[in-house]
Amino acid sequence: MSAVSPTTTEPLTGPSASIWRTPPVVLICAIALLIAAYWETAKSILVMWAKNPLGHEYLVPAAVVWLAWRRRDDLRAMTPHPAFWWLPLLAVAAFGWLLGNLTNTTVVQQLCLAVMFVGLVWGSVGTAGVRPLIFPLGFLIFALPIGDWVVPALQNLTAWFAVKMLHLCGFPALLEAHVISIPGSRWQVAEACSGINYLMSSLVLAYLYAGLVYRTWPHRIGFFLASGLMALIANSIRVFVTILIASFGATQVAAGMEHYLIGWFVFCMIMALTFVTCGRWKEPEAPHTDAPAPLPAHTPRRASAMSMWAFVALGLLIVGVAPLSARRVWTSQDDTDEIVPRSLVQVSGEWRPVDGGRFNWTPRYFQPTGETLQTYVSGEHAVAIYVAYYAAGERGAKLASSGNQLFTADWLPVAETSRSIAVGGQSFDAHETMAQAPNTSLVVWNWYWVDGTFTRHDAVAKLLLAKSRLLRSGRGSAAIAVAAQDLPGSDVSLVLRDFVAHLNVDSHDPSSQRP
Repeated sequence: MSAVSPTTTEPLTGPSASIWRTPPVVLICAIALLIAAYWETAKSILVMWAKNPLGHEYLVPAAVVWLAWRRRDDLRAMTPHPAFWWLPLLAVAAFGWLLGNLTNTTVVQQLCLAVMFVGLVWGSVGTAGVRPLIFPLGFLIFALPIGDWVVPALQNLTAWFAVKMLHLCGFPALLEAHVISIPGSRWQVAEACSGINYLMSSLVLAYLYAGLVYRTWPHRIGFFLASGLMALIANSIRVFVTILIASFGATQVAAGMEHYLIGWFVFCMIMALTFVTCGRWKEPEAPHTDAPAPLPAHTPRRASAMSMWAFVALGLLIVGVAPLSARRVWTSQDDTDEIVPRSLVQVSGEWRPVDGGRFNWTPRYFQPTGETLQTYVSGEHAVAIYVAYYAAGERGAKLASSGNQLFTADWLPVAETSRSIAVGGQSFDAHETMAQAPNTSLVVWNWYWVDGTFTRHDAVAKLLLAKSRLLRSGRGSAAIAVAAQDLPGSDVSLVLRDFVAHLNVDSHDPSSQRP
């Protein structure tokens, strides 16, 4: 009797093969209905891909299908059995999407849609049936804008590493937020220089390589993490070398074609080094078997098919509640006669308004219902206050968004911290930023006001905003910022603290209705 080669597989027939005729039909129907129900969110993913036509996102769906097809024989050896414990998880994901929709947080809606997609697939075929598909389904995470969350942290890491390397080389360097100052020049680690492109590209390649080459999870996870770490180190070295070379007069390396060529060269070198080192890890040989494992003599085809359809029906019913609830909330907001205050904030005491600005500072927030930028003076001190108000039913409102700009390109933020303040009897922490422009410095305190509550945290502001809309509150929300110049001989913190002590925030103004 000849042994069966472990590298060959024969097509499976019989009950175990025939039972897999139903799951593809079930999954296609479930996915089609899910995309139809959440079409706006699905479309936002396509719009995101279109903004980066040379990115990897377009390849993700094809790669997922290809990876799943490679495991078709493993699937035939499994018996699908729905996992109904996924139903409460689908409810959690749908509720998360609802919160993201009410706060116009696109990335939350996209992530929740991806979780619902995986949940319907996993729940339909069960844990045993989905085991061969875990690796392909995990690749879907790279179709979403997950990297945007870590850009600020990567900017800080890259700037810190470059400064440490400059110190080791004997160069005096000062780090202020994302700005590196050396004698004769200043360098800002912008978002494009944070290493996010290096990181995402290396992780995509590492994920595919680790899943196709390695069998054991320790090697897969180790190679994946090593590739990300090497990419971050490579980008930090690139920034350090760029500053070092430019300090000797070769400033062309910081812009133009040379800058992009250096970036590509460093990326290729670091990826080659990663594959040469970590890509050659040895694994123990897979155990050889003389014959395939025996298949079950009987498979409950009808029961499995009925239970799969039952899971899909319940799952779609659960996830379908969220878009219907969102539509109802927005419709009820449209039906209310919202109040837009003429003046959300009032300033009392010796602070008086003046015409014109004392310094060139103009925040830019995304489509507020109304906004105000006013300068107040008290003696020799001047403070500007900016308010971007969003009505309760403003569908396009992005109160807390990375697209909102507290500073224009004329200002360079150099330091950030938190500051404990009190407004209208409420004590909370505001966000403090020091920014510089030619021949002047500015200190800005900013925070959010949502339905009568103050906070400096974006996530808390979004949750408060979702709560106010679910409860149909009509008070709205606002982003508030106060700014003063950091002048020699004057304590700007005392000036701003005195100003906010005379602030009062109240949206109730029945004399002004929404036009």
